[in-house]
Amino acid sequence: MKKSGITAVLSAFALSAITILSPIENAFAENITPVYNDFNVNDVNGKIIIEIPEKSSAEIKINFTSPEVTDEPYYSIEADSGHSYSFDIEGRDTTDDDYRNYTLSVAVTGGDYNDTTVYTDTFTVPDGNDNPDSFMNMTYTFTVDNEYTGNKWDIASETKTQKNISLHMNHYLKGDVNGDNLVDAVDATQIQQYYAKLSASGEITFNERQLLAADVNNDDLVDAVDATQIQQYYAKLSAVGTATWINEKNESTTSAPKSSTTTTSSSSTKKSTTTTTVSTAPKTSSSTSSKSTTSSSTTTTTTVSSTTTTTTAPITSATTNIDYSWYYEAVESMAGTANNLLYHHYYIYDINDDGVYELIMETGTCEADSIYSVYSIKDNEMIFVGDIGASNSVLTEKDGKLYRNKCHTGYQSVDLISFDGKSVSTENIYEKEQDENYIEYGTEIKSYDYSDSSVLNRLPYTYYNTDKAGSDFHFTQNQIANGGTVSTDIGPLNLRNAPDLKAKILLEMPKDSFICIYGNNEEWYYVSYEENNITYYGYASKQYITPFVDE
Repeated sequence: MKKSGITAVLSAFALSAITILSPIENAFAENITPVYNDFNVNDVNGKIIIEIPEKSSAEIKINFTSPEVTDEPYYSIEADSGHSYSFDIEGRDTTDDDYRNYTLSVAVTGGDYNDTTVYTDTFTVPDGNDNPDSFMNMTYTFTVDNEYTGNKWDIASETKTQKNISLHMNHYLKGDVNGDNLVDAVDATQIQQYYAKLSASGEITFNERQLLAADVNNDDLVDAVDATQIQQYYAKLSAVGTATWINEKNESTTSAPKSSTTTTSSSSTKKSTTTTTVSTAPKTSSSTSSKSTTSSSTTTTTTVSSTTTTTTAPITSATTNIDYSWYYEAVESMAGTANNLLYHHYYIYDINDDGVYELIMETGTCEADSIYSVYSIKDNEMIFVGDIGASNSVLTEKDGKLYRNKCHTGYQSVDLISFDGKSVSTENIYEKEQDENYIEYGTEIKSYDYSDSSVLNRLPYTYYNTDKAGSDFHFTQNQIANGGTVSTDIGPLNLRNAPDLKAKILLEMPKDSFICIYGNNEEWYYVSYEENNITYYGYASKQYITPFVDE
């Protein structure tokens, strides 16, 4: 696994502590001429001074609203770094028939990442003729810091004549790679694309802040592990409204990643099963492994049938239009962390027999923290529906129902696992000290290692919609999509609904846009492109796309 180059890049960027700029002292305030044609200097009863920090620029606007006009431009300038500007303001009564309400807007661009933050304020200026000794003075002093409070700016201090505004333009939010103050699947996708290009060419395409935001596990690498943790974080956040980063809790996460794929399927066949009897020896710790045995003819007085069905046959569903590609992406992403886990398996099972198969992901670094995390599909999105303790247990099936069979040092309990469409729950149906002899309860369902996504190829969905592709098209259905960029000379690239220049244009993809590539022939790529949080799939001319990894 290649290094992301974070350490080298941070050195190049000289990540020293960012000094908060102090207010500009003894600076000459340039007097600005209004853009308002009816400005009357005799009515001036106020002065505003605006101080712009070093290494920044700003667009300053002052508008006003009166009985005659609404949002009328009053002042408008492009301000330079480290300069002070003075604005004379006319006074007016605040009576109904004679008033003027001013709106100040200062859009400052600066900080280490050249962000733009807009500060706004409103004020009025009394009429000096009606209100003697009412001349208004206000100085706005802007500074830049590297804090993140959830706001773009805060009032650091305020008096009747001075406002100090702290602009938070250098912050980064962990996991927020694209800087939209959200941590979601888009950020994970960008990391995957970055890492694919880094692995192929060694090129570092993230800036300093993106590297800091992307390295969520703080290992000085930006790679698939970070993408996985972001997806896990987002899945938990979407499901339960709160989430914590794995390295902050110092424990294994049980969330699974969420993909942006939105393809659907037209498969519609009945659930197929086989009748099999297998040994049902729950996993145990190494000190008790010899005690985990199947049924014995000389032990228990409890008799339970052991012949049930399993889900080892091709998995199909009576429910149509289910986007199981979420599961595919989840398993593929978790495969990158499997080596760090003692338990790294997943299961596919329709818990409530509604035609939608649930994904059960088993994780854990030891018996004590092993967990079954359960996910389902609702409204064509993967949702987290609950965690179930997995310590010293196996999952078994009996009469079309799913059970957790837990055995440890002579103790056994069997719990029915239920799913009501919103969350999973367990109900104990058997519990007894067995003198180290365990009964069989159902048949152990098959588990799959995260590195093996073969079972997902039997799920009832078309991972890539190949219906309109020609026979010369080939699709990498068992691999994560390759990233790429639109490489037109000037304008956008058309995304079409078929590999044909006469086919319908779905939308235009701007030059340099990120895309995912799923298949190709000599002339076309089948790709996805995200716009306004919607993922579009279609065909684009191959000559105008540059893949991150060569075919």
